[in-house]
Amino acid sequence: MPYAKAVARFSINGGQGTGTLINNEANNGRAYFLTAFHVVDRNKNGVLDASEINALSTATFRFEFWRTNCNGNNSIANGIGFSGAILRASWKYTDMVLLELMNPPGIGDCVNYAGWTRQTGAPANNTGFVIHHPQGDDMRITSLKKR
Repeated sequence: MPYAKAVARFSINGGQGTGTLINNEANNGRAYFLTAFHVVDRNKNGVLDASEINALSTATFRFEFWRTNCNGNNSIANGIGFSGAILRASWKYTDMVLLELMNPPGIGDCVNYAGWTRQTGAPANNTGFVIHHPQGDDMRITSLKKR
């Protein structure tokens, strides 16, 4: 599933969450990473203070952090890792943080950028899905089929 290769487990200052490597309109490969405000706001005061912003420089991003099969304990513990980010935007009311990875993925890293298409209609199978790492665990994919 190519979409899953754009999703990473994000770890910062003892906290973990999920985020997505996203493309921009210029399609120039800048490594923007969209994640949740509450993951970066470790002291839960609704403000990203200097210590939380500084902690981004050592944050880790693990792509392909998933199990190799559904019913086993076989987990790819390391995945594909990158570290360090710069805060580009945040908004607590929508639980959004946009980061830029300091060490972006390169060609051959097997990491995809999520983006958009110019398709004007809904997907043929009318399904959507959520890819996440609940409480920092291995990747989960939840299907959302339109009825």
